[in-house]
Amino acid sequence: MLKHIKAFLSGVFTYAKNQGVMDGVHPIRDAMIPKKGRSTEDTHAATPDEVLAIMDALDKAGEQKARAAVALMFFAGLRPGEARGVCWEDYDGKRLVIRQSIWHTIRQRPRRQAAQSLSQ
Repeated sequence: MLKHIKAFLSGVFTYAKNQGVMDGVHPIRDAMIPKKGRSTEDTHAATPDEVLAIMDALDKAGEQKARAAVALMFFAGLRPGEARGVCWEDYDGKRLVIRQSIWHTIRQRPRRQAAQSLSQ
């Protein structure tokens, strides 16, 4: 993440120099990213029993679309955007082909080529 921020800021300052807004060396050029950041906490993956409990609660609440999204994400290993982009035509009874990912209103190809085709 820090590399992305540094690259973005470097681009901003380079653009500013090219536009004549700034003169001299931009401050990001000599900025260093720490080799060791703070340690991350361990993440917890949901167990099948936890997911089934969530799906049961969603069923009781009448949230069928949310229930289907949870099932797709857990059992097919989809990202949230991929689950939003799935269409019935993407499933042939044996195979689910991920053709698109939707984030807010943006439709795009899935992030990984490996994510495009998942066998059931």
